[in-house]
Amino acid sequence: MNSGFCMKKIFIKALFITLLSLTFVTACKFEDEGNTISAPSVDNTSTPSGGISIARERLNSSTDSVLVYRLNVSDTPNVEVHIGTLYPKNISENLLIFNDQMVYASKTYKYRYVYIDSDKKRYSTEWSTALKVIDGKKTDESLVYTIPDETYFDLSPEDYTLKLMEADKIDFNPSQETWLDNYKPAVILKTAYNQLSFGLAERVFSGNDPLELKSILPADYYDTKIYCGGIVGRYQDVNKNNQIERIYWTEPSAIKVLKSGIDVTKTGFTLDSVSADSGIIY
Repeated sequence: MNSGFCMKKIFIKALFITLLSLTFVTACKFEDEGNTISAPSVDNTSTPSGGISIARERLNSSTDSVLVYRLNVSDTPNVEVHIGTLYPKNISENLLIFNDQMVYASKTYKYRYVYIDSDKKRYSTEWSTALKVIDGKKTDESLVYTIPDETYFDLSPEDYTLKLMEADKIDFNPSQETWLDNYKPAVILKTAYNQLSFGLAERVFSGNDPLELKSILPADYYDTKIYCGGIVGRYQDVNKNNQIERIYWTEPSAIKVLKSGIDVTKTGFTLDSVSADSGIIY
C-alpha cells in the first residue's frame, strides 16, 4: 500500500466496511490469525495541528484495544515508542484511525498496531511505510516533560508508596500550546509481562501526596520486578458517537526511583503479594 492515502479514500473505505458490518458476526475475522498482519496506512493529516494520520481495519469482533507504536527513522538509534491506545466501543467501528500530533516537521516516521483481544491474545502488524512529516512541530519545541536530575521518586519500603521529590522543577512544553493543555501527567509502571500507567493527581504531582502502590497495582505486579518507565503526558478523547476512545501520550521522560537512598531505577523493586485494583492499560 502506498505511504500516502487521501482522506477521501478513508471515508469511502469506512462506508464500505460499515455496510459489511451489517452481516458481521462474532466469529468472523478480517484477517487470518495465522498469517502476517498487514501494516496500517499512513498519511499527512490536514487537521489544524498537523501530524500524521494512521488507519487500519479492526482485526476481529473481539478486539478489546489497539496499541499504537511509532518509530523515528530519522534519528539514530531508532527507538520504538508506545504513543497511544485505541479502545473500540462499538462493533461497527471498524476503521481505526489515530492522529499523531507529537511529531516534528521534516522528520520521518513508521507506525504499527498491536491488537489485543478480549482473551489477551496479541496480534502485531508489520511496520508502515516511512512517511516524512509535512506539517509538524518545530524541532526546538519540547514535546516531553523535562525532568532534572534532582527530581526523583522516593520509594518507601514500609508502606510501598512513591513520593515525587522536587516536583516543582519538572517542566512541560514551555510554549504551552493550546492543544497540549489537555495533557495530564501520568507515570508508567511495568514488569517483564505487563505495562500500566497511572494518572498523577495534582497533589501527587506537586509532591504533597505519595502514590500508594498497593491500592493501584494489579495482582500480577506482586512478587516480580517492577520498573518505572517514566512520566508521560496523557490525553483521553472519545469521539462524538462514543464508538471509540483514543488515549494519546507524549514520549516518556525517564525519572529515577530511590529506595532508602539507593537508586533502584535499573534493578527494579518488588512488592509483597496482596490483592489490588487494576490500573489503566498503557
